[in-house]
Amino acid sequence: MRTFRTWVGSLAFAATLALSTLSSMATAPIQAASRPPWPGGKAPTIALVRQLCVGDFFTQWLAGAQAEAKALGVKLNTYCANGNNAQMVADMQTAISLHVKAIIADHGLAQTMDPVIEQALNHGIHVVTFDLSSPDPRVVTIDQNDLMLGLEISDAMMNTMNGHANVGYVYVAGFLPLDKRNSEWKAIQQFFPGMKQVATWGTVSTSTIADVQNETVAALQAHPNINAILAPYDAFAQGAVNGILQLHRKNVKVFGADISTADIQTMVKPGSPWVATCATDPADVGRTAVRAAALRILGQYVPTYVEIDPTLITQQFLRAHHVTTMAQLLRVLPSFGNTGQLQTSWMKALGG
Repeated sequence: MRTFRTWVGSLAFAATLALSTLSSMATAPIQAASRPPWPGGKAPTIALVRQLCVGDFFTQWLAGAQAEAKALGVKLNTYCANGNNAQMVADMQTAISLHVKAIIADHGLAQTMDPVIEQALNHGIHVVTFDLSSPDPRVVTIDQNDLMLGLEISDAMMNTMNGHANVGYVYVAGFLPLDKRNSEWKAIQQFFPGMKQVATWGTVSTSTIADVQNETVAALQAHPNINAILAPYDAFAQGAVNGILQLHRKNVKVFGADISTADIQTMVKPGSPWVATCATDPADVGRTAVRAAALRILGQYVPTYVEIDPTLITQQFLRAHHVTTMAQLLRVLPSFGNTGQLQTSWMKALGG
């Protein structure tokens, strides 16, 4: 089966590569031979304001951010809105009132976050976002390359299923990374009509895995012809796997996104339907966001858009290399866990 890219050049994918190249070129001017002093001689405080906190991806992301902050000698105040967008706005306003030097806004909805981001910027506070777009050029945006991620996992599903599948799709609109991944799945469908989307379901909540499991059971019972599930978020994939196993549907394959020790152990388990995932290392993304905030505080150059490319990881690869944990995966694929984005010489010397 020829891959999607050999059939047609996806405009979104080409645009993504161009942005990635520009981002890499823009990162080059960042230089520092030794650690610069913090303004005023006092270690700054950075606020990390998160919309979502539950799940392995967010746990790893936070751990990376905290480790980087410790290495760089900055204080990291963390807030969690637990999916409540109004609470996320309130957390932003609290951080602004405390006169922090920078705010990292992790996820969130543009329509609720844009006004409060403007408030922060107008108070002289640097703002870095992750998986949240802002039209203000003063904001540094950190993203996984979600277009590439969506293309890679959709392409992997198309090839595994030889271009013909009845697909169940786990998706919730309104979340920037999911919407980007969705655009590439739509492109695959356009050029490969044999990949038929026969049902869609999904929930983002404080119990996403359990909710998606129940929805998967209902979907498979209503559509017994489903033989592949695209679940481009690991909590979606875990829920889909649980639903498949509950019904003993051995013929259904799962194609997911993101990765953690729990995800790896699910994938390598005998009889697991989760055959491929596409991911970045969440801890690496968290470290990159803190670096961006620190550099902005120091008045050093940071590109306004920084993108981290994902890696396709298959069940076959994990089993062949006897990988059962993230630590083992990072040893087998060291570049996966350390892209070095925005890492200056003084940061590296400090272990950041």
